[in-house]
Amino acid sequence: MSTEYTSQLWKNGENLVLHSWSLFGDSYTVPLILVAYLSFVVYIGPKFMKSRVPYNLKILIILYNAMQVLYNFWAVQSSLFEPRFWKNIFQFNCAQMHPQERHDYDILLCFGFWHIMVNKLLDLLDTVFFVLCKKQNHVTFLHVQHHVMSVGIVWICGKYFPGHEFSVAFLCNTIVHTIMYFYYLVAALGPAFKKYLWWKKYLTIIQMVQFVIIGVYGLASLRLSCGYDHRIVYLILFNATLNFGLFLKFFLKTYNPKKQTIE
Repeated sequence: MSTEYTSQLWKNGENLVLHSWSLFGDSYTVPLILVAYLSFVVYIGPKFMKSRVPYNLKILIILYNAMQVLYNFWAVQSSLFEPRFWKNIFQFNCAQMHPQERHDYDILLCFGFWHIMVNKLLDLLDTVFFVLCKKQNHVTFLHVQHHVMSVGIVWICGKYFPGHEFSVAFLCNTIVHTIMYFYYLVAALGPAFKKYLWWKKYLTIIQMVQFVIIGVYGLASLRLSCGYDHRIVYLILFNATLNFGLFLKFFLKTYNPKKQTIE
């Protein structure tokens, strides 16, 4: 097992690359976006729509879902065809690299954090569409907390603790979101396509499986990693456990209520 590597991109706890880019370069843009999001989906939006007819956003939602499918698929294939990504995942950041190769990969990691941040912010529009279409019953605690926690964790860790700990979580999340937004895309096409949506139950199972994979990898990394920050790993484990529990509760309530009552 190699010794811990210290990248030249970090100085006094700051990532010198990400701190020069938008979204990570200040301490207010992303928090303000989250405050605006919560204010709109919980209070301002429902009040605004109370006496109004739901907006017809079908075309916009179709385009949005198609864009999300393409964006997440691009992120997936970018990881799949990056040998250093796999080298670091399977060796828990203990992979031996030439200093220049490691430096280049750390730059790539910064690009990954920035794109994941953009991706998580785009996810917030999903809830905005629910509100404008007067589907407030879709704005559940599970839905809202998942979006807020995802943005918050990526922003905090990207700004103050950017590292390789999130590699598996990023990969799992982009794979699941590629599938999920494809489902939403088909659903947005209209009632004629409803017969193709029989696999909604399995989409929820896939979402839960990702949290199990993230959790197992996180636990293994606590013992095997070279340089993973245990605080970040514990944060990832907490978030994965919380989301698994909430998705499991949703799954049992939605798809298996009678069986659960009998048991």
